[in-house]
Amino acid sequence: MKTLDLLLYQYSLMVQCFYIWTLTDKQQFYAVSFTGTMQSFEQEEIMMYGIWSRFTPLSTISQTGPIGIFDSHCFHLNSALESENKRINFMYYDCINKEQMVVSKFIQFISKEGKQYKFEIILDSMKYEYYWYFFAIHLQPHQNSFTYYLLQGESIVDIQSLQIQFPYLDEKLIIVFGGSLIIDDHQILQVKDTSKLSYFPGEITLLEHQKGYFEKLDIDIISYIQTTFDGTCQCYENQIKNLVDVDIDWLDYKIFASANENCDTFAFQTWIKVQQIVSDQTEFLYQLFKLSGNFENQQLRDDNLSALQIFYKFSKEIYQIKFTTYSYTIPYYNLDFSKNPFLNEYLYDLPNIYLWQFVTVILKNNIIEMKVTLFEGKNQHIFFRSQLVNQFHIVQYKLQYGNILQSSNNYLKVQLRGSKFFNCVSDDQVNQEINCHFSCKDCDGPTNLDCLSCPETSRRIYIPTHKACICPYDTIDDGDCKDYQSLNLIMQQDFEQNCKQGYFEYRSYCYKCPSIIRDNLITCLECITDPKNWMDNPYCQTNLFLDDVGSPAEFIKDLSQTYYIFDGDNLKACNHKQNKNLQTIDEVFEDYQLETNEILSICSNSKDPQKCLPCNFIGCAICGVISTTQICLQCDFGYDLRDGLCVELIMGQMEQEKCVAPYYITSEKKCRLCQIENCQYCFEYESNDLTYCTLYKDFQYFKIDEFHKVGCALCQEGFIFDFVQGGCHYQKPQTINCLRAFKDLQNREICTLSAVDDFNIAPEIINCQKYISNCKQCYQTTLSVIKCIICEDGYSSSIITGHCQKCNSNYAKYCIEGDFYKLDSWMQLLQSFLMQFLPNRYMYSESISIFTNYDLPIKCMEGYELNKFFCKKYCDSNCSVCKKMGNPQEGFQCAKCFLNYYMEPVRVRDQGKCIACAQLCQVCQPRTTDEIERINPLFVNKLEYSTYTMKCIKSIPHPNIFLDPYIQIAKYCYNQQCNSFFQYQVTILLILD
Repeated sequence: MKTLDLLLYQYSLMVQCFYIWTLTDKQQFYAVSFTGTMQSFEQEEIMMYGIWSRFTPLSTISQTGPIGIFDSHCFHLNSALESENKRINFMYYDCINKEQMVVSKFIQFISKEGKQYKFEIILDSMKYEYYWYFFAIHLQPHQNSFTYYLLQGESIVDIQSLQIQFPYLDEKLIIVFGGSLIIDDHQILQVKDTSKLSYFPGEITLLEHQKGYFEKLDIDIISYIQTTFDGTCQCYENQIKNLVDVDIDWLDYKIFASANENCDTFAFQTWIKVQQIVSDQTEFLYQLFKLSGNFENQQLRDDNLSALQIFYKFSKEIYQIKFTTYSYTIPYYNLDFSKNPFLNEYLYDLPNIYLWQFVTVILKNNIIEMKVTLFEGKNQHIFFRSQLVNQFHIVQYKLQYGNILQSSNNYLKVQLRGSKFFNCVSDDQVNQEINCHFSCKDCDGPTNLDCLSCPETSRRIYIPTHKACICPYDTIDDGDCKDYQSLNLIMQQDFEQNCKQGYFEYRSYCYKCPSIIRDNLITCLECITDPKNWMDNPYCQTNLFLDDVGSPAEFIKDLSQTYYIFDGDNLKACNHKQNKNLQTIDEVFEDYQLETNEILSICSNSKDPQKCLPCNFIGCAICGVISTTQICLQCDFGYDLRDGLCVELIMGQMEQEKCVAPYYITSEKKCRLCQIENCQYCFEYESNDLTYCTLYKDFQYFKIDEFHKVGCALCQEGFIFDFVQGGCHYQKPQTINCLRAFKDLQNREICTLSAVDDFNIAPEIINCQKYISNCKQCYQTTLSVIKCIICEDGYSSSIITGHCQKCNSNYAKYCIEGDFYKLDSWMQLLQSFLMQFLPNRYMYSESISIFTNYDLPIKCMEGYELNKFFCKKYCDSNCSVCKKMGNPQEGFQCAKCFLNYYMEPVRVRDQGKCIACAQLCQVCQPRTTDEIERINPLFVNKLEYSTYTMKCIKSIPHPNIFLDPYIQIAKYCYNQQCNSFFQYQVTILLILD
């Protein structure tokens, strides 16, 4: 035992003399000079060096030298060259014979005596990639001793000892490690089947070339050196593991690149929900994911080298999810995969493709596991597959997701949520359990709207209509439902007496406001929102109305202000003809006389104030009085009576015989929505007689028969309408220099827009500034007159002169002159199409009357949309239903906002935007800076606090939620007196010197 310990001690001292270092993967090359003469060595002096190599061809090792990995099937590791003439004296290299499926290591050299030596060591091909091999040479010239050693790990692969002085013919040498090597015909040493050695695609670590004195240098010491080498792959986790949630539509395509390489593992998981299938074929394949090396070289991104691919396969009524992975049969990449495919495919039938699918894929210990879980309520459909594979290691992966095949006609609309990619996988890092949202106990999807039940101890309330688990009103959702006790707040009683909502303050007493307060109606907001000061100016004019379908609140103002008289006990509406705050006893008496008039209980909206109460409601025909509060009994035409108020009805989309895109006029003179996807302008025609077409100006009515068709005169950019197939297809024109085209009834491609200045390609061209100032697109008429169609931004094209002039329409990007009554300016965009589709090169003519021609906007600035002939601000992204108003001057209005935390629609809009109120408030309004300053100056100009600075007009309808009318904040109360407040105690320890 002592002898063994002594040997190990001696070995360790010897190894400490050696220097081990790794070549950088960016420039994997090292060279050292060596003199191979007897005079350069002492009697017992030894020279040795070693090289560790690990083949990882899909790693990020940069090419060093002129020979790349696709230029040769052999890889250079070590060589010795004469310093002047570059004669090769020694070579150590690897070769992969793809025909014989053999991996070999070669050692070739020329001895001092001029004798050639060549050794081939055939390796186990499944123990080559990702396995460390250690090659070392030991040279003792004065003892005529040369030995090389080849080890794989701690296993001895080959040892050769020769009685020669040097494995080199020449004396002045350069010993090279890494890089590539070209073997000319004049070289003595040659390699079979190739004259090129590629750089080695893998890691190289060197045992420093050195000379010295060693008592004993044999396989035991070499093996001991090998044991001291730590070739363990260190996996550095990506900092970013979570992919951004995304909705994939049409040609959407995303890339996630791993920042670091893996070692021998990876994991991927995601939630997938197919929302819609768009296809013109009964059978097609849609690829959603592809995980491969981050290479631009197509061969290295081949499907046979892709670690994971996920497809959806459609055939008639069968929906399938398809996984592919690979397992190499030889660790090589430059193959004809049609003859030697690595690809493995796995298919799983989906009972319902529209359900949420949770996908997990893990590669570990050369086993890949694929699992898909489909959720149908509380029922789960599970597909699981485990497969032993041989995959390349140390790969910097790239995950492609979306419409990878870029199919424009056969695609899916897909939601991807909770997607994660792990380049390193530990035992506890990837959880294959279903990742529900934290608010759910059980779920059938990843979001907070996919809960099936709530955790029992969470206090959460389940809303089955939205499948959501929300916290009660008296708590805050901070992952848990936290009440005031959880937040270490102390409840204190507030002994200050204030009036409740619906009451005003007068001489330290509270009196009821002249308001109607219901769940969907509050009148006289002046009293409701200012109880302390309302008696200084006691009038009512503003009312709040909420409908039953969740639309934003309407603030409705009466035509005039209604003042009130307070006699100390009761309020009485002032009926004086001037309807103002009464100041004199005579005005009070006159108002009393009006009050006693017998006709005033219910009265029409008369012009005679001496005979009738004035009716101040907008749109009200007949008013009445309940107690001291005026209400409407009958509304004017165009208004709807709701809880005593008149609400204006929003008119429909069909406007005064003007039919604008996406609607079009049919052959029967009706207005119809265009049903052709990706079409801007639809029309109807007779396929056997094109003189019947709705594109003609003042076309004649024609009936629907077997030849009646619907076509598209202008598809969206990038699409071509095919009159044979009947749809806009995403494809590029085949005609050279053509930007836009259509396929006619004979399936011929006809160009309508040329990319160059050539009217022979198409009647319309781009870049027309040389013909007309400020013109982007123009066309040539049948009389060879050039007219502008689309001008530069801010300009309008004249249909009379064909030139560009300033467009005076607000927020318009560009305009085209057209008939104000027909709104036909868009027809100018179709002139090139009309000339080539309709007989006799038909052109749409301008209006006969110049008095009806106006600059009409065609496209609006960003954030604006067309309503008739006005560019108006469009609803923001928080609006779920944006409505075009019947009056084009009013533009657009948000008809329904997004849902709040409690799954109720947000009921406030301000300047077209949906505004979120504080948690317990249903309707709110912005405060002025002075109002914020009075309550909490720290909230002034703080955007992140803007929600909490809003003043609450109406609280959420709940028996425990009250509105403080003095500061206009809604709060949860634990008793009907609502006289408590919360206190947070902080202990400050002061240390005085």
